[in-house]
Amino acid sequence: MKKSSFGIVCMALLLSGCAAMTGVAVATVAGPGAGAAAAQGVQRQQGRNDARRAVRHASGELQRLIPRDARLWVHNRATGREQGVASGIADDLTSNMLQNGIHIVDRESASLIAREQQVQLSGNVRDSDILSIGQQIGATHLATVYITVAAGNVRRLQLRVLEIETGRLLLQSDTSNSWRVR
Repeated sequence: MKKSSFGIVCMALLLSGCAAMTGVAVATVAGPGAGAAAAQGVQRQQGRNDARRAVRHASGELQRLIPRDARLWVHNRATGREQGVASGIADDLTSNMLQNGIHIVDRESASLIAREQQVQLSGNVRDSDILSIGQQIGATHLATVYITVAAGNVRRLQLRVLEIETGRLLLQSDTSNSWRVR
């Protein structure tokens, strides 16, 4: 084995050993383009980690703001390509709230779902429209999930929490890194 090949193998073993200790995945370079694929894989993993961190932060904020007897409706307001990411975040947020004893209101009524879809398709979705639906399904609090894209393609979770009875805004996420989803 040539010295340069031996050095590359040693470096790869060293990196994989360090990665195993820290829990970071390391891709080996298999040929042209493999570096770009590995970089994309690392970015996707970092994005998932950012989303999990944002969900933990959002869960903590929700638990701090709403009473234990609240009936929470988590609503995904994202559209287009961000809808999938927001849907996953809404699911994780819902799961986290359930695990922490918060009652989640599910949209079971087909007529209410149809009405909500009509409102969403109109493009003129106001908080009052969604609050009205929330009242009809028995929710006391509404958490709306949306993904915003800022400069440099930085995405962040936008979470708004409203008290349904009064329409009072309890939380509007800010632009800090706590809400970043990559």
